[in-house]
Order: sequence, then C-alpha cells, then structure tokens
Amino acid sequence: MIYNESIYNKKWETKKLSDLGDFSRGKSKHRPRNDPRLFEGGGYPLVQTGEIKEANLYITSHTQEYGEFGLKQSKIWGKDTLCITIAANIAETALLSYPMCFPDSVVGFRAYEGISTERFMYYVFSFIRNSIQNSVTGGTQDNINIDYLTSLDFKIPSKNDQDKIADILSAIDLKILSNNRINDNLQRQLKLIYDYWFTQFDFPDENGKPYRSSGGAMVWNEQFKRNIPQKWTIGSVRACSVSFQREKKVV
Repeated sequence: MIYNESIYNKKWETKKLSDLGDFSRGKSKHRPRNDPRLFEGGGYPLVQTGEIKEANLYITSHTQEYGEFGLKQSKIWGKDTLCITIAANIAETALLSYPMCFPDSVVGFRAYEGISTERFMYYVFSFIRNSIQNSVTGGTQDNINIDYLTSLDFKIPSKNDQDKIADILSAIDLKILSNNRINDNLQRQLKLIYDYWFTQFDFPDENGKPYRSSGGAMVWNEQFKRNIPQKWTIGSVRACSVSFQREKKVV
C-alpha cells in the first residue's frame, strides 16, 4: 500500500524509505530508563516521543538531559535529523533543531544528498500519519518497527520539486512558530503586568514610581482578607464596565 498516493502524484516515482536515506533506531540500552545515574551532570539533550508529538516541524526545547553515563549507552543525532516515533505516539515526526539523543522508541532518518530531504519526508509522514496509526491500532500495544518502515512505499517527485514543496510548507510552519513565540512573549508580559498591578500592587503612582514599594498607603480589606491600595474599591467587572460607559457619555 502506498499511503501518500493520489490522483495528483501518480506520475511520481515509487520509492522505499531505504532508497531515500539512512535510518536507524535510537539508543537507550540501560535499564531502568529512569536510573538517576543516566542524568547526573546533564549536558546532552534527550528528546522523548511526547515532545516529538507536540513539536511543530522543529523540536526547539527539551526537558531532560543525559550526563556522561547516559551518553555512553545512547547516541547523539545531528541537527535536522528527522525523528519518527515507533512506540506510544506512533508515526509522529519532527526535525531536531540542535543535536539530541533519543530512545529506542524513536527512529532517526537522514536523507541521501541529492535524493531527498528530511524536511520533505517530514511532510510526507505528516500526510500519512493517520493512515499508519489506523492500520496498527488495536493490538496489545500500538507500535511499529524498522521492518515496518522499510516495507512502506512512497510516491516521490524529483529532488527539485521536493525542495519547492518543502520550502512552501516550511515557510508556513516557520511563520506559525514565529507567531507562537510572539504570543508566548505577550502572555508572559500580560502575567508580569497583572502581577505588578494586582499581586504586588506596584503599578506606577502619580510620580511614575512603583506604588507599594515607594510607600503607597495600604489598607486592610475584609472581603479579600489582605491589604489593598488605600483608594481602591471592590467591584464587579460588569459594574466597572457600566461605570466606564457612563463616563464616556458624560465626556
């Protein structure tokens, strides 16, 4: 079965993953996997299947790091390696944005130069992911292996066309990543402003200085069971909105 075949790509060549690049399983030989010795000292990023699933095109962060002992029973894969999950979250893919280790529940793919690219194969797997997941769901444990990946056939265009397709799709994904970073930054700023105003009460006073830290008067509020700025009153959002609308009409 060719999962990515359609009426639009029938003229593309049919190739197997092994025709397009090298792929090998991740390494995590030591047991138990959570042995603290594996992580002592850190320094070597370790990506897990859940982080691959959550990534959008590139894996840009990690939560665990192997130390020297951990690295000895694993391996570092280079930047731009395509990660393919084969257990737990199966057929999820993402590209490494920097060198990382990953466990044996992940396969690393490196495309042959001039034949294919990791970016293009990322989009192929994104397209066929649901079909693969549906084909293996229902067993005692949902997983695939290298033999399964080797058996897959793909419809593949010329290298030039692969690059054009990947350029268009990755430009969209990179824009999404950029917007997500902007949104995350705005969210952090919002939380910081809220904290200054309504937790620390260090909003700018009439002189532009932080209110509470500059000696602004505080009074006990029985409803909140805490001190609040002296001139503040307690009210609902609705009441504040109505009051604001009335002030606008007066103006």
